Amino acid sequence: MKVLYLHGIAGGHGDRMECLDALKREGVISRLDGPRFDELRGSRAVTLVATLPRVVEQAQRHFDALEPDLVIGSSMGARVAIELRNDVRGRAVPFLLVSPACVSLVELGLAFVMSKAGRPMPCRRAERRLVERVPSGSVILHCPEDSLFGIEVARDLQAGRDDVTLVEVEYRGDAPPWRGGVAHKMNFSEAIDEFERRVRAFALGEGRGINRKAGRREGGS
Repeated sequence: MKVLYLHGIAGGHGDRMECLDALKREGVISRLDGPRFDELRGSRAVTLVATLPRVVEQAQRHFDALEPDLVIGSSMGARVAIELRNDVRGRAVPFLLVSPACVSLVELGLAFVMSKAGRPMPCRRAERRLVERVPSGSVILHCPEDSLFGIEVARDLQAGRDDVTLVEVEYRGDAPPWRGGVAHKMNFSEAIDEFERRVRAFALGEGRGINRKAGRREGGS
């Protein structure tokens, strides 16, 4: 299985990349590619509007060259994924979206500003245009305790779709979920385990076909 991985503003989130690298060594993933998105790293909210088109173009080049079987997008990387011209030999590639930042750019900028100021104000609604671009067979992983993008954003992306699965992975750690962005980054053990299960399922051609209830809620309409 060929995988295109699109990270967010904070980078690749080490545990998730380690998981993908391990799956590649195991042979579950045959090719793993993804742009560095240097323009996104540490990007200020005011530059997001200008930066996003260039980032999407960069991701599109990688997408066209790889012709992936699965696109994984984390936070802003999920937003970038949805903006792609998603066509490989006449078919749309499914997405695995983690804490998707699929809100308007105005809300996105405000959320980052407030978060950096230590006053998180999570976005609550997905941008309608982006909802319609989620391809069939996609899976969304989101933590209900996310203080940057509320669970409502992920629920909007899945609402009314029986061909898109939402998995709500609960954070059960002792530290506050907003500290270090752990809930948003989904780099706690339960989230990494669920992420690995989903990637393996896509590799087996099962995609949405796992129905586990270990510490999280799964939704399909």
